Amino acid sequence: MSTPTHSLLATVPAALHDKANKLAHALGYQPEDGDTFSIRLDTPDGEKAAFIQFVMPSFIALLAAGKTGTYPLLDWPSFGLSEEDVAGVMTAIDADTRSVDARLSLEEHMAAFLAERPRWAVQVAGRE
Repeated sequence: MSTPTHSLLATVPAALHDKANKLAHALGYQPEDGDTFSIRLDTPDGEKAAFIQFVMPSFIALLAAGKTGTYPLLDWPSFGLSEEDVAGVMTAIDADTRSVDARLSLEEHMAAFLAERPRWAVQVAGRE
């Protein structure tokens, strides 16, 4: 098994929380009833849902491709999503990546991310 090379903190508007979780499930990154986007952030632009984890470059590439409208061809309706839902979530994801070489733990990545955004704050950590 390969060792992850980056930590990734991804945010979406809170209104897309459920669709983002369905997308994570469809892509094989969470169980069907999981809550990948379980961190709630208060931001000047409103509430956002976020997740943070160690990832491989292939996942970062998948997110980058999604920003341009390129994403895997899956049976999206079987996951409760339309192609429009997928496109909306993929373009809304804001991803912050840090190299594992920086030796940051996920907690340190979150702290650095928030330090760069002084008006953002964790609202609720963990599942509700």
